[in-house]
Amino acid sequence: MRMPNAAGRYCRRMRILVTVNDAYGHVLPLVPTLRRMRDRRHEVVLASPGDRIASLGLDGIRLWRYPWAPPDNPPAPPTDPDPAHRLAWATTLSFPHDARGWVEALLADARRFRPDLIVSEPVEHAGRVVAAALGVPLVEHGWGFTLPAGTDSAGAAGLGDVYAAAGTAPREPDLRVDLGPAAVQAPDAQPHVARYRHVPWSIPTAALPPPGKLPRVLLTLGTYPHPGADQRLRAAARAASTLGVELVVALGNADRGSAGTGWPAGVRVTDWIDLPAESARCTLVIHHAGAGSCWAALAAGVPAVCLPQAADQFRNAALVARAGAGVVVEPAVGEVADLRASFAAALGEDLSGSSRGAGPDGSRSSLADGAARVRDDNAALEGTDALVDRIEAVGSAG
Repeated sequence: MRMPNAAGRYCRRMRILVTVNDAYGHVLPLVPTLRRMRDRRHEVVLASPGDRIASLGLDGIRLWRYPWAPPDNPPAPPTDPDPAHRLAWATTLSFPHDARGWVEALLADARRFRPDLIVSEPVEHAGRVVAAALGVPLVEHGWGFTLPAGTDSAGAAGLGDVYAAAGTAPREPDLRVDLGPAAVQAPDAQPHVARYRHVPWSIPTAALPPPGKLPRVLLTLGTYPHPGADQRLRAAARAASTLGVELVVALGNADRGSAGTGWPAGVRVTDWIDLPAESARCTLVIHHAGAGSCWAALAAGVPAVCLPQAADQFRNAALVARAGAGVVVEPAVGEVADLRASFAAALGEDLSGSSRGAGPDGSRSSLADGAARVRDDNAALEGTDALVDRIEAVGSAG
């Protein structure tokens, strides 16, 4: 069966296998692509070692959910706090190692499905093994901040025995695509990546009431579990709640506690939020610098305060700050008074509360202008239709 794509060219209907780790931040950026492939009547399967994909509500897309337990002998995290070392551990050792827990079952199912094309997110390696074993084209689909050059090959290097057991060897993707403009990427980013507009997506929820007279500030530390996230989130809430703003807190994970108790008076606390939709109605977003949270604010042109905790978050936060769209508050800054000062500066308010909007140093207008530039650069990129056209071309050539 052949169907016209966005450019009016005809493409045969394909079987497409998409593989992601069990983390919302790894799958949500891919959802617009998945939906567009589905709408073009491709047979799309989304596979993951866990249950999070079941909550996405992706009608018309088959889900393969694999029981998963941590594989034996996981790589030990670095003992030093250097963010670069921790990023390398997460992206080239820890997440790739997770493939060991489900690659055999995935390969067996894929042999029956006979995909024409496999799409994997940057640190998911079970799909890469399957693509190599079956000899089908492989597309790497990023989250919005392209990882350092060589990240994927370093991850594959630690899985040599897995590739050998599948009767194959690691190979480079046939195509790398990522989201968001090149101007926001790091100098060490993987080169030769096709870039498309970032269209942030989240599981839909009921909209919050419209903002009132006070500026609305949204606070979240994302969805991935992290030690100390509860204390960090509550300290940030106490700091922000004293600035004369309407504060909304999105918990995102059970390790942040519950919405019921322990929060400052007047703060709206919710378990989950449609982050892209609600970020667009805010004056400021305070987040952990996960790629999804960064782009929810950036695509809306809303400045941010970044509170990075782990993995790629320190690198993402630095890129947001370099773009002039936010500021970074390191984990060592934990006192409520210090957090309050950082949030006030981002709002352009002096601590007496006497000014609102552009502060004496222009910080508010500067951050808002920086976020608006990124928003406009992103909007100027080709969108999801063009991205899927490119993926289809790879599948058709294969």
